[in-house]
Amino acid sequence: INGARRTNSWKCVDCKSNCAVCKKSFNSRYQPFKCDINSCDKHVHKQTPCSGLNREKQREGKWKCWIHGGSKQPNRPTRPTSNNSGQCFSCSKLIKGNSNPLKCLACNVYSHAMIKCSDLNRWDADRHRKDNTWKCRNCINAGTQHTLPQLPTTQPQATQPQPETQEKVKCMKCSVTIRKNSRRLGCCECTSKCHLGCAGLTRDTVESFLTNNNWICDVCNIGNPNQNSLPNTIVDPMEKSEPKRTGTWRNLRILQWNADGINPKIGELKCFAQKEELDILLIQETKLTPKANTPTIRGYTAVRADRPNTQYPGGGLITYIKQDLAYRKVGSAFVDKTEILTISVQQKARKWVDISNIYIPPKCKVDLSWIPVSETAIIGGDINGHSTLWDHTQPSDEMGDEVLDFMLNKGLYCCNNGDPTRVNRGTGGVSTPDVTLVTNNLQNHFKWNITSKLGGSDHSPIIIEVDNGAYQRHHVRLRRKRWKRNKADWGSFYAEVEEKIGALDTKDQSLNSRVKVFTDILTKAGHTHVGKTLPKSNQDWMTSSVRAAVKKRNLLRRDIVNKRKEWLEACKEATELAKEAKEQAWREYLDEAEGDADPTRMWRTIKSLSGSPGGAAPNEAIIYQGKTLTTNAKKADAFADHYARVSKLQFSKEERSRNLEFKKKTEKKVTECHEACKKIDMTELENAIKVMKKNGAPGSDDIPPSFLKNIGHIAKTELLEIFNLSLEKGEIPSTWTNAIIIPILKSGKIAS
Repeated sequence: INGARRTNSWKCVDCKSNCAVCKKSFNSRYQPFKCDINSCDKHVHKQTPCSGLNREKQREGKWKCWIHGGSKQPNRPTRPTSNNSGQCFSCSKLIKGNSNPLKCLACNVYSHAMIKCSDLNRWDADRHRKDNTWKCRNCINAGTQHTLPQLPTTQPQATQPQPETQEKVKCMKCSVTIRKNSRRLGCCECTSKCHLGCAGLTRDTVESFLTNNNWICDVCNIGNPNQNSLPNTIVDPMEKSEPKRTGTWRNLRILQWNADGINPKIGELKCFAQKEELDILLIQETKLTPKANTPTIRGYTAVRADRPNTQYPGGGLITYIKQDLAYRKVGSAFVDKTEILTISVQQKARKWVDISNIYIPPKCKVDLSWIPVSETAIIGGDINGHSTLWDHTQPSDEMGDEVLDFMLNKGLYCCNNGDPTRVNRGTGGVSTPDVTLVTNNLQNHFKWNITSKLGGSDHSPIIIEVDNGAYQRHHVRLRRKRWKRNKADWGSFYAEVEEKIGALDTKDQSLNSRVKVFTDILTKAGHTHVGKTLPKSNQDWMTSSVRAAVKKRNLLRRDIVNKRKEWLEACKEATELAKEAKEQAWREYLDEAEGDADPTRMWRTIKSLSGSPGGAAPNEAIIYQGKTLTTNAKKADAFADHYARVSKLQFSKEERSRNLEFKKKTEKKVTECHEACKKIDMTELENAIKVMKKNGAPGSDDIPPSFLKNIGHIAKTELLEIFNLSLEKGEIPSTWTNAIIIPILKSGKIAS
């Protein structure tokens, strides 16, 4: 009002012009389109339904009506009206003429589309209205037709029973409010409510709980544990299944670096990646041949693409992904000497970011139009091209113009700030052949910096931090601690186990209880007198002298224009010291292995040297039945489901009857004189323990064979009684039915 008073622009209702299409008035805050012909007084809204122009034409601000050569007069869609002037069969209220009700397919009655009347949400109501497949409540339940309810006269008639109204409550899992009248799980023992998606159950299980109303929340489950639940034993982190929403959330940190040969620099790269907490490593010019082993970095998964059809090392790409990030392989290509390797990293559910690692050799004429770019993408690498957009020291060249055209066609943004990323070892000149490109939706969500903490190459490492929203981090299977068998005090272990088991009173205890007590005594004695430790790291060659030489080399690189000779000498010195340290560490390793009675460590080394395939990628997403699975729990469920499908046996009628007969025989108790039911004696038990491998791995109960080889007569007697009791009752302790299954992916096979 004040604005109209100041500008003297107010008009009364009679003088105010309306839209020539929808006949509605204009908002005073928005300027409508007026026909370009001055003599024409037609005005329309700028929106496409009224003006008939798309978004680009609307920005031009020019419009002509359909009379003066413009587009055909648009037909503004109107809301469909109901041909029924009656009442809703559910609430008995009148249906307005401009509403869009639902019509029953069987009895032709009408109903409001709201959930209170139709029992459908907005999306289901639209679908049934479009397909004309909706049926009222009476036709679904009874299958009979009924008449339209009448208006109440003197005495009110009984209306249809209304569904129970579910008010807004907070979810006990995520603490987010559950919408009114939306489906939710309710605990049958308390008043807690939970979103269907927060329960961590399959769809069929949720529907079963909703039908039977017998779901119990985690709090009530913990308060009233099942008697047949597993005993509380020491569980390693690798054995824990992860919940639906797991891990922490933080920004994405990416390293982009032309290594100029990765093998000599892998040790320094390992330390740098762990210190800087990097998530993605984009390495160009790995110079690996197809037969060479993949350099590994602990805690990262490597995706590699070597230059094809090469006899000598050259080119090559490798991308490392931290194992707490879920990823999937998109593909790699080698076209016109251009190498590209693309992966996709999960940011959150149904949101992925494509990251491409690219290398273009110098002095090449290539066409980049074939490279696909998704909606959210990051492209980083060495393109060996120059343009004033990212290189402020070298003139533009043909390759730089090609990359610039590629950016404009694909809608990409250059992240470089103009700092040089490469130094010429011969002349000391600087240039910027390394480029980072992002899509427009990321241009305001990144930090691009050059660091000098990683050297050994003529290219400087680049760190890009992407802050377009936190990235979900999954639980990583930690390195499992091993028992320190070589440094164990087996005498004290023997004495403690004998003392504690000798003081037990096992008369009234069940079989499961005796197994639990026996397991706890052995594991507690193991923690006291044996101990655990993580496997030894193989990074012993990074000595203090090597670290000092690397630090000196990196400091000289900062002033390479004035200290080029000193930097070259420092590079040579650091390389020679690292080579000597590696040779010395290898000699020490061989000396230790010569006197080691355990050959498994040496065999692992021989297999790695011979090029045997490494472990599978634990964080790679797999596709099962059209669904992308990224969490360990879902992958385990898919593995169990698939194994159950392929291992299901089909029996004929005769085979089923024979199996039933054998089952009855096994359940029938026979006399002790039967050969199969004789008790195990101490000699058989001692012989079985004797043939066990001393260095065997423990199972889910965390008891290795070395523990059983170092127990006394009292402990063996208790173990023998447990075996015979299990054989007599025909019962297997619940802890003995658990096992750790680690599926190993074959080399070259797809994870899905």
